[in-house]
Amino acid sequence: ARVPVVAADIPTFREVGGDAALYLPPDDPQAWAAAVSMLSRDERLRTEMIERGLQRAGALTYRRTAAATLSVLRSAAAAGR
Repeated sequence: ARVPVVAADIPTFREVGGDAALYLPPDDPQAWAAAVSMLSRDERLRTEMIERGLQRAGALTYRRTAAATLSVLRSAAAAGR
């Protein structure tokens, strides 16, 4: 679905989401409500965040992940020799 991403502000989500998400404290329901409300009203921001999300998703393919994982494993194997 073409929707903007709102995520908890934790390192794992930031690593995956990059600049394609709005990050909020996981324990602040008012901040979450405000973000969802803002995105529902601000068409320009909503469209920008959706486009960023689509670009980010395109960069995170299984093929790229597998290639990066293989590279790390090869480096670790070479270092262990």
